[in-house]
Amino acid sequence: MSRHWVEKTFIEKHGLFLHALTYRLEKAKEEALFLQNIFNENEVPRDGKVLDLACGIGRHSISLTELRYKVTGIDISEPYIEYAKTLAEERGVADRCEFIVGDMRELKKALCGRTGFDAVISMFTSLGYYERETDVLVLNQAREVTKDGGVMVIDMMNKDYLFRHLEPQRYHEVPRELVQLEETTIDHESSRMKSSWRIYVPEGDDLRYKGLIEFDNLVYNADELKEITKLSGWTPIRLYGGFKGAAFSEGMKRIILVARSR
Repeated sequence: MSRHWVEKTFIEKHGLFLHALTYRLEKAKEEALFLQNIFNENEVPRDGKVLDLACGIGRHSISLTELRYKVTGIDISEPYIEYAKTLAEERGVADRCEFIVGDMRELKKALCGRTGFDAVISMFTSLGYYERETDVLVLNQAREVTKDGGVMVIDMMNKDYLFRHLEPQRYHEVPRELVQLEETTIDHESSRMKSSWRIYVPEGDDLRYKGLIEFDNLVYNADELKEITKLSGWTPIRLYGGFKGAAFSEGMKRIILVARSR
């Protein structure tokens, strides 16, 4: 049986997507400050326990730990978790955060009894990897390991924006590191966004093809995202349109939803 795209992209071909994560390490520090503001507004203790779903290489986990939170990151990719542990050591916070290899579809099992989180985060469109029912299951498990009145923050691309402004082909370059050619389509009926990234690396005066990674995300608009959080036992309380803190409107590229456990 063919492996799911999540396993192919983040485990089998983890090195090809790694640049997309390391490239955003500095940005994660700014985003963590935005999360801190949300936590402060919702009375999350400064040393509160935070769960980072699909944490990747721990960009947000580590930045939040540097702000004194106690963070647990979980990701299906063992290579990324090992990278996160190394990064935490390098930044001097390894004693204050932990990283777990686990499938968020079986979140409670993966956490092995860890509960009482003050906050949960899902960043960088890491929801929508599977089906809508699966997202509800994941968010429901997240609620069950969160304290009553705890906070959840979901950051993802806005489907309404993508429908209007999709770029079918994009070119991205990290100077002296790689060239990335992206092809993206969206099925309006299924709300799934499929992308193919072809990665090339410099070799002399030419480029050498490194490999192909593919994505198949279910995307949501604001109303749909609020609906699945409600079905999961959360109460949506605020929407932002990005990490600058602007109030959300349907024409914005990102949705940042804040919800409270009930």
